Amino acid sequence: HRFLLLQEQAKMAAMAAPSTADTSASTKRARIETSQYPTNPEFLATMVHAKVDRFFKAGDVIFTATRENLVIDVWKGMVERGFHSVPVLLHSEHRYFGFLTLADIVGEVVKRFNKESLRDSKSFWDRMDESKLFGQLTVGDIMNTPLSYRNPFHPVSTGYSLLYAIEMMAREDALERIPVLDSRRNLVNIITQSKLIAYISEHLDILGEKGGKPLRLCHEMHKPVVSATQDTLAVEAFDRLVQNNVGGLAVVDETGKLVDTLSMSDIKACGSSLTHFWRFYQPLSTYLNELKTEHKRVSNVVVVTGDHTLGQAIDLLASNRLHRLFIVDSLDHMKVIGVVALRDILGQIMAA
Repeated sequence: HRFLLLQEQAKMAAMAAPSTADTSASTKRARIETSQYPTNPEFLATMVHAKVDRFFKAGDVIFTATRENLVIDVWKGMVERGFHSVPVLLHSEHRYFGFLTLADIVGEVVKRFNKESLRDSKSFWDRMDESKLFGQLTVGDIMNTPLSYRNPFHPVSTGYSLLYAIEMMAREDALERIPVLDSRRNLVNIITQSKLIAYISEHLDILGEKGGKPLRLCHEMHKPVVSATQDTLAVEAFDRLVQNNVGGLAVVDETGKLVDTLSMSDIKACGSSLTHFWRFYQPLSTYLNELKTEHKRVSNVVVVTGDHTLGQAIDLLASNRLHRLFIVDSLDHMKVIGVVALRDILGQIMAA
């Protein structure tokens, strides 16, 4: 284990070492800021000793699907269990084909119930027929290929360290989940970014000075944010999520003040069989209010400012089971200036 830790520290040191080809002022500033807030070696050692299979508990059930399953059945199972993805099996070959995610399903829904469909001659009943056709879709209709670029299926074996999983997710943009296989190649666990953040939050006391790093110094988090106004149609907002390949967007009022958020999982307001498909054509304010009423969706928006620390952000993400935190200029003005994604946290930890 000490050898593995030394390897990881050497790798991180090499990444932080100056390059003759990269001597810009911003890069130098980033290196100085990183060196001021190092990750505690004790924390890294703990992540090396912890194994990816530690999250699996007796009685845990892994929800899987085959390409022959109906999409609406899989979708219903995901909504009921609060899952954002499901591993897909090739039933005839008894091997894994890849992951189907909520984003894949939302993308298919948006294609069928997009904003343009309001402008054509389709009647309400025509669109009702469209929802019935959607009900006949199989997972294989959506997953002609493993979707490996968008939803990579990169398994690891039991016994791998959590530090290895953290590095994988920090380095690869599209990687949001890692399957864990036993010696017989059976799927025994799925490591997600959320699980890693939850585990890291339990060890904030040994994260070291990195936990005290202000978010204003985490420059990669200060970036343009996908947003929509309250009067934007719900279907158009979901389309922005799909087109920008993001899991959530900021909902702002006419002054640009953050008032709510929308995520892929919020599509559940239309019903797992699209029985309430007409809600796609409601303004976001109405759509989200119905979510709060019918699904007991939490109404308060959890935000951070540049003065919050990395440790505080980790704690907020874990305790509220969130996938992102929007950074605002101040708690009074609530103008969005960035977003803290789970991968950003993992990247900061690896930049020791």
